[in-house]
Amino acid sequence: MKLRIAAFHAFLNVEAGASGAFISMMKYLKREGIEVEVFSLSISDEIKRTLEGLGIPYSSPKSTFEKFLFLRKISREIPREKYDLCFFSHYAYSPILIKMMKGIPKLYYLYEPPRIFYEPPQKGIGSKRFDLITREIDKIGTRSADLILCSSDYIREYIYKVYGKFAIVNRLGVDLEKYDYKKLGIDVSYEKRENMIVSIGVIHPQKAHDFVIRSLIYIPKAKRPKLLIITSGIIHDYLYLKQIYELAKKLDIYVEVKERFIPHYDFCLALSKSKLMAIPYIMEPSVEPVAYAFKTPIVAVREAGAREAIIDGVTGFLVQRNEKEFAKAIEFLLDNPDIAAKMGEEGYQLLQREYSMEKCAQNLIKNIKFLLNKMNE
Repeated sequence: MKLRIAAFHAFLNVEAGASGAFISMMKYLKREGIEVEVFSLSISDEIKRTLEGLGIPYSSPKSTFEKFLFLRKISREIPREKYDLCFFSHYAYSPILIKMMKGIPKLYYLYEPPRIFYEPPQKGIGSKRFDLITREIDKIGTRSADLILCSSDYIREYIYKVYGKFAIVNRLGVDLEKYDYKKLGIDVSYEKRENMIVSIGVIHPQKAHDFVIRSLIYIPKAKRPKLLIITSGIIHDYLYLKQIYELAKKLDIYVEVKERFIPHYDFCLALSKSKLMAIPYIMEPSVEPVAYAFKTPIVAVREAGAREAIIDGVTGFLVQRNEKEFAKAIEFLLDNPDIAAKMGEEGYQLLQREYSMEKCAQNLIKNIKFLLNKMNE
């Protein structure tokens, strides 16, 4: 008998980041013969077309007014007779729905606890830090999950400290079909690359794009690379965006920000043209090393999930949160293209072994079966 899963993700707007990972997981579950139905408060036309192409049914409210009623409706109308399990992807509404859902096993893929409640405030972050009601709702709902999965050892420990529950690490992966440079017809030869580095992430202080800009000032101007910042198409903080532009102008750093969501091919092409990918994120829960799909090495701050996805000195460099050290690692790769190319190749092999979406889905299926067996004991 086929497994039947009701999968919930609050907002499916772009096929990138957490939304993209969710869609890829559903794709591979479907491929393994599991029946999946997606429920979301909002689904863009782009993702609707993707789900339809995959043969995955979906439901979402037609208006803003219906959203609360939709949560209430699906919490009551996902019966044990129709589905074997509910899969919840991390988002603010997930803990509420987990608590509301009755009579069915509940699996929660939690990227990270709401950092706004549990970490020191940063500039531009933390305006709702003392919203105790929201924090308690998050705790109560999350603790109601029958099994919590997460993407890194770092977050597994974080989850225990916040919720007192032991999670299982189920690392996210890169969809190797979607990012197959051969099928895309993209040349990943290192010697043909532009003097450019890329940083990926929403415009938000936690992504620390300003750190990369300040680092580049320590590289001589004659060989200083262009910085390309690729966003998800959603600007979370316009003040921070303004600060990025002003800082780049002040320090005379060539920065281009892709403020809008760029087509998949253009995204892949940018990674293949870059000398390296910079990861300056502040305590990012995990890093899905998509740059490795294009044999592009990574320079990252030695924090949180980055320590698990990057092999220092093999697939890239891990350095302290220090602009001079970060710049030194970048400059070394610029000056040593043969070593950079070898690191990119090593990263590509690591991606195939450890960070494919297929492996992520296989582990997910194993954990789903573990939960179902546990609930039937």
